[in-house]
Amino acid sequence: MNVSISGSVGKGVNSSPMDLAKIQNLLAAVGVYKTPNAAVATPTSSKTKCPDDVVEAITSFQGFWGGSSDGRVDPGGTTLHRLNRVAHPLQLHAITRKPLQSGISAGGYHLRYTGDLPPDGYSLLLHVDATPPPVSAGGRLPQDNEDNCLDLTDRAKHHSDLLNFEKLKGLLKIFDDQELWATKARAALLVERDGMVVSVSNVQIIDCPVQPYSGDLSDHLGDDKLGEDDAPTLNYTGASDGSGGGAIAYIPAIDGKYYFYYGDGFEIDNSRRGFDCTTFAGAVLGISGNSGAMGGNGGDLAAYLVGKSVACACDLDNANEAEVHSFFEDHPTGSYYAWSGGHVILIKDAVVHEFTFGGYKHPDVADRKFLGHWSLRKLTAAL
Repeated sequence: MNVSISGSVGKGVNSSPMDLAKIQNLLAAVGVYKTPNAAVATPTSSKTKCPDDVVEAITSFQGFWGGSSDGRVDPGGTTLHRLNRVAHPLQLHAITRKPLQSGISAGGYHLRYTGDLPPDGYSLLLHVDATPPPVSAGGRLPQDNEDNCLDLTDRAKHHSDLLNFEKLKGLLKIFDDQELWATKARAALLVERDGMVVSVSNVQIIDCPVQPYSGDLSDHLGDDKLGEDDAPTLNYTGASDGSGGGAIAYIPAIDGKYYFYYGDGFEIDNSRRGFDCTTFAGAVLGISGNSGAMGGNGGDLAAYLVGKSVACACDLDNANEAEVHSFFEDHPTGSYYAWSGGHVILIKDAVVHEFTFGGYKHPDVADRKFLGHWSLRKLTAAL
């Protein structure tokens, strides 16, 4: 509930003890004044001069906003309004993911709040952990929780978009440090001044991404787990009819890690951590999902690769199984992109690398069935 006063409090005025006590408590609540826990003693007169330390606290608070600082709080005035607003905890809105194909530059999550924060003198922190922040107004955040906080002070005025790409990288680091991958973490906004927590917002759930892939996939072709012995399994995430819809690796890497996303944004379910056939080939070849090259059939990606001089034509189009086997008997080395209808594969030195039902497979060309008709493009750089 907002505080109201019957008369002015501050420099050059005598105030009622009740009004003075209310302002002292408000100033303490916003972190600019230290008042005893006991109620302010009632003076013998009906009005009392405002103490110098209260005037200094009012002036300090006014100074955070710029403009004039008269050291007074008037009934219905701007300073009282601001004190009331800052004394109330911010309200953190529900946190939702943004589609990464168009929105990762804006932060990957919608992070919004309601409430007022002075433009100077205060810090705005986002605390993220498996549990709510272990602090309340008037306390100090434990030192071992400081690394769980993302400093958003310079983004405080962006009520509708607290996160940008640089802040997102800091948030992802918190996920990594706390091993929050694929969990529902607890997030809250803390307002601090000089290390003291002025207010703690409500807690909201944040859906953390699945663990990203570290390093380059091409470095681990031929390894059954693609170099991820200590990470959740990479699964086939396409539709059951093979029509695509698999998770995509965000390219370029963020701090050396490739994050999985699809549709609404980050993949958050470990069963959706992986690829379909086309997005796997795109990830190995470093093709961004924003290119639009992986949304159709294998021929669309082939045309994109040729257009970007990543691949070139070779003497194999609409070939049957015998022709494919014969080609690789004659060309046992080299890197190729191949497709048949909607299915795509990569071939390196006559070994197939593909994502299909059951996940990652890497049979020799000679041992693989090539049903239907296949076309090849030679990659201009080795895998």
